[in-house]
Amino acid sequence: MQGTLNTGGGTPQETPFLGGGTPRTLLAAWAACGVFTVWAWPRVAVVPYGGSVAINCSRSACPLGNTTLGLDTPLLVALGATGHQWQSFWLLNVSQWNPGKATCYGQCGDSQGNASAEVLVYRLPDQVLLDPLPPLPMGESQNLTCHVLEVAPVVNLTVTLRRGADTLRTVGFGAVNGSTNVTVTHVLSAGPEDHGQDVTCHAELSLRPHGPLFATSMSPPQWLGMCSPVSPDWFPVWWEHWNWCAPSPWPPRRAPHGG
Repeated sequence: MQGTLNTGGGTPQETPFLGGGTPRTLLAAWAACGVFTVWAWPRVAVVPYGGSVAINCSRSACPLGNTTLGLDTPLLVALGATGHQWQSFWLLNVSQWNPGKATCYGQCGDSQGNASAEVLVYRLPDQVLLDPLPPLPMGESQNLTCHVLEVAPVVNLTVTLRRGADTLRTVGFGAVNGSTNVTVTHVLSAGPEDHGQDVTCHAELSLRPHGPLFATSMSPPQWLGMCSPVSPDWFPVWWEHWNWCAPSPWPPRRAPHGG
């Protein structure tokens, strides 16, 4: 069922005579003094795109017994578990990125109350990818580029580029409607001490404090290799662990010894 869903109360219950008036007039006096209240929990319902989540609506006591308790939302709804003064509702197959508030409402005689819950829809990244890194010539720089694919909401996303245990760059994002791709670039320059380090990209989608979800996705690491710009034949033996920066896929022939 989509839209408004409610459950009705029963008939008034018999109440012992306490003196000073009829049971019905005593209950009416109590209702006039009391405040009828409705609550919604959780206040922010966190749900993956296409998934389902429960919202619990509860109310204060209603001695008159003539009560209703329901949920108003544009999403597909089904009744869940129920109890004394509460009713749960399932939001099914949530496929709207911004469905708006789900509002619990109730009535006790002529008194009404309502409370709303936000619905936060998320999607974990499909992939986190680093562009391939060719060997980096000494003294030169190149772009380190990370792609985070199909993630939402990006306002809750943080992307961090790391070289080994060192953080190179951390980026946050503004609000965007729906699922989207993001790209983060950093100009990478490295010295001899960085040869052989792993370069990684980390995507964190934090939905705290509304839920326990704190998801981290990491790209496959890229190996950071340094290379010498000329043939290794021109370098002393202690440089032999370096690669030669080939100008093309087919390395040219090395320069001969002795000139």
